[in-house]
Amino acid sequence: MALFERKKNTEEKKAQTLVQPSRVKKEVKGPSAKETAPKVNQAKTVQAAKGTYAGILRSPRITEKASFANEKGTYVFIVAPRASKRDIKMAVREIYGVSPRKVAITKIPAKVIFNRRIRGIKAGGKKAYVYLKAGDKIEMV
Repeated sequence: MALFERKKNTEEKKAQTLVQPSRVKKEVKGPSAKETAPKVNQAKTVQAAKGTYAGILRSPRITEKASFANEKGTYVFIVAPRASKRDIKMAVREIYGVSPRKVAITKIPAKVIFNRRIRGIKAGGKKAYVYLKAGDKIEMV
């Protein structure tokens, strides 16, 4: 019977593998590349991934509420989802050349949209309110 022969063959193979001498690892002299490399704390921010602050500020958020805030020295930006307050401050310094006094972050929730028979989802995101010192301005073009 073929079934019993298969069982015998698998048992023989197992026995042969147990009898064979185990492979000995070669000893490596000196420290490995992982040990000699400096340990870097990799932050999970956009700045670490991009290498620059250009990808943090996606676009200015132009709404009626934001335009009233602009008159008082507060600017609203749509930012990358993983951007932190520190990243946004550094990006504003680098791109616009002004130092923000304060940064506040809020999330934009996703919304369900109904259009006749079609249902869709409007993507959410993240926005940042950047408060500037008195006298500082950002030119939005």
